[in-house]
Amino acid sequence: MWWGLCNAIIHKHGCEIRLLRTTSLHARFEVELPVSLSYYERRLDADGAAGRTLTALVVTPDAACQRQLVSILSALGHRVIPVASGEEAQDLSYRMRFDITFCSVRLPGMRWVELMDKLQHQLGAFVLLTEGYDASLTQILSRNEGYMLTLTIEEQSVVQLLQGLPT
Repeated sequence: MWWGLCNAIIHKHGCEIRLLRTTSLHARFEVELPVSLSYYERRLDADGAAGRTLTALVVTPDAACQRQLVSILSALGHRVIPVASGEEAQDLSYRMRFDITFCSVRLPGMRWVELMDKLQHQLGAFVLLTEGYDASLTQILSRNEGYMLTLTIEEQSVVQLLQGLPT
């Protein structure tokens, strides 16, 4: 009875739930949260076009940059998860789905290009946070359908970038 009730509630919210048996005595539940536009149409833009709530991953060891992006994206109505390293991002991306990833050009341990290559099918849009314009980085990102923002992040540049994302 409880399984049917839980399943109905979770499905009503556009999620999936699975019961995974690890041994004959142990089991765990896996809940998959939706990221498609149809589930997240919740507000109208000033133009009257449907907006959507994104789940964003912010990968940077710079706490000030993390706070700034979290503040901007949260104010725009998006969910944001900040992490300090590529390894943390990799671990999270296997457990959650992200619509967009903001990644610093300088990471401890794993390089940003390794993170992008390993997870390009799991991370959604990839935005590299750089100190300034770099033509070689632009080429790498354009081949992988990535984007670039400078570390002097302004709300307007984030809004423009989000509006340019494919739906």
